[in-house]
Amino acid sequence: MENKKFNKRNFIVRIIAFPFVFALIFIAHNIFVIKRTFHFLKYGGEYVNFEENEKPTILEIYKMLKEMKEERKKEDNESQNNT
Repeated sequence: MENKKFNKRNFIVRIIAFPFVFALIFIAHNIFVIKRTFHFLKYGGEYVNFEENEKPTILEIYKMLKEMKEERKKEDNESQNNT
């Protein structure tokens, strides 16, 4: 029984194209690794969440949530005092 999925002509073309495709993938991967390493050094662990053009940090978000919590407590206290 003959294997119809294997095409010798396509296989030869793939072997010829392999070095070029490998080089493109290798270069793109290295650029990605260098970019991620730079962002890790620049932003620390937050490099995963934020791109270069985004300013907020986890600390700023934490402060904002803390302020919201304090405002809610203040409102709750005011409503309890009014009743």
